[in-house]
Amino acid sequence: MTQAVIHDAPVQVKPNNTDDIDIEKLRKKYSRPRADLQAEASRDVRRDVLSSSEQKMTEVTMCQACQAHGTVQRQYGFRVLTEVCEQCNGEGCFIKGQGKLASMELKEKVAKVEELIAACEDIDELEELEAALKDKSMVKLDAVLKKARMKMILAREAELAAEEAAKAAAAETSTAQSSSDSPAPAEIS
Repeated sequence: MTQAVIHDAPVQVKPNNTDDIDIEKLRKKYSRPRADLQAEASRDVRRDVLSSSEQKMTEVTMCQACQAHGTVQRQYGFRVLTEVCEQCNGEGCFIKGQGKLASMELKEKVAKVEELIAACEDIDELEELEAALKDKSMVKLDAVLKKARMKMILAREAELAAEEAAKAAAAETSTAQSSSDSPAPAEIS
């Protein structure tokens, strides 16, 4: 029950229909023991485990040279020139595990794998090439390139064997034709 003050005299205000309201049910519904609330909160929120999005954010670090702008302003005489940051190559941030620049050898291997992907017709081989390309490790790229070279070598050997077999068959047919076309030696009497 609530009290309202009218003309300095306290007046009790009651709801119109008090038979339908069960105050104990309302108290039970809206007030729970503190221990239950704390247990529920600790169960729902784990402070020691980061979510996957939070873990990804801890892997990204800001470039200190350009303050994540990607550009650096340098003074040249009285002019101020804006240049691409040399530390992060204009990215503005570093991603953990990809901080160092790729070597020319790695770039060449990636280009070769991209060429193989463009020419690939087999789905399984395509998935293998894309997995190696996403990993960007020298070991996986080497393995995929070696497999592709072996496939090309075997295809070339099969092509050469087919050519040699065709030449041998052509030589056989030409010798058979020449022996049947040549007249038999005449007998001298």
